Order: sequence, then C-alpha cells, then structure tokens
Amino acid sequence: MPSGQDKEGNEITFMDVIESKERSIEDTLDLKFKIKKLYQKISEVLQDREKLILELRFGLNGKEPKTQNEIAKELRYLTILRI
Repeated sequence: MPSGQDKEGNEITFMDVIESKERSIEDTLDLKFKIKKLYQKISEVLQDREKLILELRFGLNGKEPKTQNEIAKELRYLTILRI
C-alpha cells in the first residue's frame, strides 16, 4: 500500500520508511558538525568542573555515562585529593 512519494517522485510504502535504519551521508556529516559545535560551545561557556560533570553524566568524550551518585562520589574523591 503506497504511503507517498520520495524526493524523486518514486512511490514509497510505509515499510520502505520504517526499514530505512541507516543515516544518509549528509545526515551523518551534519550530526558530526553539530556535535563539534556543541563541544566548542561547551568549552567556551562552562567551567572545568561543569564540563567534567556533563562528560561523566552523559558519557561524552568516550566516557561511560554515570549516575548522579557516582559523579558525586567521584567529585568528593577528587576534592579530597586536592587538599
């Protein structure tokens, strides 16, 4: 059962839409560009501690995401080391 047309005017079905799991090259590059801009903005705006908290919480820069409790323990430990 057709559900519409693609950019070239070809008929597409609902199954065509839901089976397409891969991103286009344009979408992938756009996402990478937006991520890079986000990291730049984070570096410009946030202090080091704030950046670290975001990295730990959301698993940025290759880190594993952590819970708020795990982050609090890690930050307490880092604070003790600086004393």
